[in-house]
Amino acid sequence: AGVAVQGLMPFELRAAQGSFQMVPFAGFEQGSMMVNLQSFLEKVFLYGSLVWLVGQAGGSTAFSLLFGLVYSTAIEVAQMFIVGRTAESTDPVLCLVLGVSLLALERHYRNQDRAQAAPVPA
Repeated sequence: AGVAVQGLMPFELRAAQGSFQMVPFAGFEQGSMMVNLQSFLEKVFLYGSLVWLVGQAGGSTAFSLLFGLVYSTAIEVAQMFIVGRTAESTDPVLCLVLGVSLLALERHYRNQDRAQAAPVPA
């Protein structure tokens, strides 16, 4: 809920639909690099936590990846109608990268656990 509230503030609708920036991370090329880095790290934490927590709540990692992707895309689409917000593909792409990374880590550790649990032939 915090991610949605932060992404949709100031809750002031615009008269016409805004544009959607398809190039990921294009917004990070403007303004202060320190502020952009802080925003990037915050998004990595928030979306990474979202995907991880949904997976820990009982969903599979693939479901949590899909949930995070749909959730972040819905926020970006809603930003097209809010004053002062620029909708872009950065958050869904970031969520996708984090989810795929978590899937890869999960598979790696699952295979590692199987290798350790396998009986050693005598």
